[in-house]
Amino acid sequence: MPEDDDDENTRATVKHLFAEVRNRINQLSKNDASLYRKVFNDFDLSGTQCLTIDEVTNMIAKLRISVERKYIYPFFKIVDGNNSGAIEFEEFEGYLTQ
Repeated sequence: MPEDDDDENTRATVKHLFAEVRNRINQLSKNDASLYRKVFNDFDLSGTQCLTIDEVTNMIAKLRISVERKYIYPFFKIVDGNNSGAIEFEEFEGYLTQ
């Protein structure tokens, strides 16, 4: 049973993180989808046109969202729809507009 509780807690936390990141980014962009690219580029510290797990971790911290690191990877995997190991702009934009 305790594992089921952990799984349920993880799902609930990742779901909350998913919504909270979207809300904060939409606040930053003033709900203007044309500003998503600028926000994306601000978090793309390496300039590779994709966000790595480290950049997403940094993004979550800069958005002032308090979450244990163990929940960031499941969030990352959801947004990285093509499982490339990085979040491309199209995935980022799709996440924000779904």
